[in-house]
Amino acid sequence: MNNEAELAAVLGHEVGHVAARHSARRQAAAQRNQLGGLGIAILSSVLLGDNPLGNQIAQTAMQGSQLLTLKYSRNQEIEADNLGVQYLTGAGYDPRSMATLLQSLAAQNSLDAQLQGRGNATIPSWASTHPDPASRVQNALAQAGNGAGVTNRDTFMRRIDGLMYGDDPAQGVIEGNQFIHPELRLSFTAPQGFYMVNGTRAVSINGDAGRSMLTTGPYNGNLEAYVRSVFAAIGGDQQRLEPSSTQRTSVNGIPVVFGGARVNNGQQQVDVTVFAYDFGNGQAFHFQSITPAGQAGTFNSMYNSMRRISSAEAAQVVPRRIDIVTAGRSDTVQTLARRMAYSDAQEQRFRVLNGLFGDAQVIPGREFKIVVRAN
Repeated sequence: MNNEAELAAVLGHEVGHVAARHSARRQAAAQRNQLGGLGIAILSSVLLGDNPLGNQIAQTAMQGSQLLTLKYSRNQEIEADNLGVQYLTGAGYDPRSMATLLQSLAAQNSLDAQLQGRGNATIPSWASTHPDPASRVQNALAQAGNGAGVTNRDTFMRRIDGLMYGDDPAQGVIEGNQFIHPELRLSFTAPQGFYMVNGTRAVSINGDAGRSMLTTGPYNGNLEAYVRSVFAAIGGDQQRLEPSSTQRTSVNGIPVVFGGARVNNGQQQVDVTVFAYDFGNGQAFHFQSITPAGQAGTFNSMYNSMRRISSAEAAQVVPRRIDIVTAGRSDTVQTLARRMAYSDAQEQRFRVLNGLFGDAQVIPGREFKIVVRAN
C-alpha cells in the first residue's frame, strides 16, 4: 500500500465480505458440496486427522467437492471489491485506489514467483479461491469510473516509517531459497522452483512436484522412534501408517534417520517421507514430505542442505524495516533502489514496493519507501 486510500480499500474489501454475509453463505455452500467429497475421503482410507501433512494427502480426495465451492468464492471476491469501491467513494477516498492496490498485489505475486524460480506461477482461475489480481484491476477501474477523492499519501508514509518488513528473525527468515533460524541455529535450502511459507510452528515448502514441511515434535533421544511417531501422527487414529524401512546416516555432521511409505490417496499413489535430524540437547527436527509415487527423491537436495549455523552467522540475521526517504534532485529509481537491503532484484523490489509500474520514475521532493536493515 502506498497511501491511506489503499489501506481503506483493503478494509473496505473485508467489510464488504461481512456486509454481504459471504462467510455464512460460503459455509453453507461448502457443507452441501462436501457431503459427497467426505464420502470419497472416507472410502479412500486416507486419514484426515489434525496433522497438516495428513490433510494435504486427503485434499486430493476432497478436491472435487471443493472445486464446486471455489467459483462461488471467486464471485464473492469480486463483489467485495465492488463494495469496497463504493465505500471508498462514500468515505471521500479516491475510488481508483482499489485498482492501484490490486495492481501492486499482481506485481508482487509476479515478483515473488520470479524470485522463487517459479516463472509465471499464476494459479489457474479455476483452481483459486481468489480471482487473478490482474483481472480484478480492470474490474475495479470500471467500478471507479471517473470518481475522485483524497489519498492522504503523506500521512500514510509518516505512519509506516520504521515498521518491520518481512520475517521476524525470532521465527526464522527466508532469504531467496534459503531458510535461516538464528535462534535454533539451523539453515536449509529449498529446491529450485519451490517456494517457502514461514509459520510460527512450521516452514512449508511447496511446488508442483510435491510439498514438504519442517517442524518438530516430542523427542526422547531415540531418533528412529521419533520418525515412527511422526508417521503414526500422519496416519492418525483410523489408519496405521509406518515406514517401509528406516535408515541411519548423517548430514553435515548431524545424525539423521529417515523412512518412507507409499500411500493410496484414493486416486493415485503418493510417497510420504520423514527425514529427521538430532540436533542434540533433546531437540529433533524433521521434514515430512509428500510427492507423487516414485518421486520421493525430489527433496533430497533440501534434506542434504540442512546444517548448523555459527553464532557469527546467526548474529548477521537482523530484521528489515521500512525507511521513508525523500527523493533528491539527482535521485532516480536506480539510485534509490541501490539502497534496498537486498542483494538481488533491487530495482524490481523498489518499483513494486512503491507502485512504480512501466517506465514510471521517482519525483524529486516526494517520499518513497525503501527497505533497510534495522540497526
